[in-house]
Amino acid sequence: MKEQTRHPVDVRLDLLDPHFLQAMGQIMHVGAQKYGENNWQQGLSGCAGGVNHALKHLLEYQAGVPNDYGDEELHLAQVAVNAMFEFYFARQRRAEKA
Repeated sequence: MKEQTRHPVDVRLDLLDPHFLQAMGQIMHVGAQKYGENNWQQGLSGCAGGVNHALKHLLEYQAGVPNDYGDEELHLAQVAVNAMFEFYFARQRRAEKA
């Protein structure tokens, strides 16, 4: 009997920390309730943009400032969420130039 083989996978989602992903999902859930489903895709820039907010949360985490949820570690999930926003918009800009 021939052994089954699988094609190699170049994306290892199984290596991502599930607790961190859950924290990002929590941030997205609260944002959806507060601002509307997928509201972030409307586009934010400047002081309201992803990079600025990511840096704000990183600095608040480093300073030990609790976030809106009373958990300073969730600042790191907020950094990641804002980096995701910026990643999304960078890809959009690149697609528009193509």
